[in-house]
Amino acid sequence: MARKAIGIICRVVLWLCFSLPPAGFSQATNPIQNSDDLLKAIISLPTGDQRNAFKLLDEQRSLIASVFCTRLMAEAEKARSAKDHARALFLLEVSEAASEKSSNSYLRASAVYQIGKLYYETRQPQKAIDAYQRCIRLCLESDPQLLDNRSNFKQLFARALYGMGRVEFETSDFQKRYRVIHQEPQSFRTDRLETRLHFHTE
Repeated sequence: MARKAIGIICRVVLWLCFSLPPAGFSQATNPIQNSDDLLKAIISLPTGDQRNAFKLLDEQRSLIASVFCTRLMAEAEKARSAKDHARALFLLEVSEAASEKSSNSYLRASAVYQIGKLYYETRQPQKAIDAYQRCIRLCLESDPQLLDNRSNFKQLFARALYGMGRVEFETSDFQKRYRVIHQEPQSFRTDRLETRLHFHTE
């Protein structure tokens, strides 16, 4: 009698498993069907999880287009405005990879430029310079005729040049002042101070 009851219970359980809609399973696996799903999946990843982000991009390459890349960069801008620089950098790096897969050179260069700005804002001058240089190279590779006013790379190229020049100027100016203050011989600084005092007392 007990065996018969157990058999009935097992059949009922099996019937429920096969007859109920696979809603629970679909929610667990979160199947990606369009670019909206892909964007949500990437945004749900923790900061720094480039491996899974790039894996998603590889698996869903057919869903990556200019609109998707633009929306992803907008999410990065939200994080930057919220002062979450690590999150913004993560999303910008994913944006660059997505733009490369979509063969959109302009959006890729734009993502790299934004990375340079982010490094500048977080006081990482060498990384900022490297990113600006990469942006400039991408602009030149994509559109060598930058003198053409119709080029959509022209303004981005100019901004990257300006950003790189600003960082280099500020960095070299700071280093120069640092050397003058901290590396100048003490005797020379004392002599110069005494000369100035002597001049004012005459």
